[in-house]
Amino acid sequence: LDYKSRCNPVRCGDGWREKSGDKAEQCDDGNTEGGDGCSSVCQIEPAFSCVAKANRSQARGPPEFYSKTKDICTPDKVCGDGHRQGEEECDDGNLAPADGCSPACTLDPAFQCERGTPDVCVKKEEKEAAG
Repeated sequence: LDYKSRCNPVRCGDGWREKSGDKAEQCDDGNTEGGDGCSSVCQIEPAFSCVAKANRSQARGPPEFYSKTKDICTPDKVCGDGHRQGEEECDDGNLAPADGCSPACTLDPAFQCERGTPDVCVKKEEKEAAG
């Protein structure tokens, strides 16, 4: 082991984005739970972006090995992924036009969408006829 690995071990989930030797964290959000954007091994998960929170007052170890940050990870806003996020009016899981939810995730006229994962869109007259 080199000096960096012995003296400054990387601890995923401690809220410090660290690197030591050939091991480097892409993110560290302060936990080791997957599915929240930063994986259990401190790698950025697909369809997420992670940014550093405000600097901390005290750093641990040499500044070239540690960031003074805790990462905040948020889902990337992707229209057509079936998850309504941000300013999306709907997201039916596809980019097909004229199916109730447009390729820009806005509600098509004469359609109504029920929130879900993905949203289910039907013509208003079909919904009224169904009861």
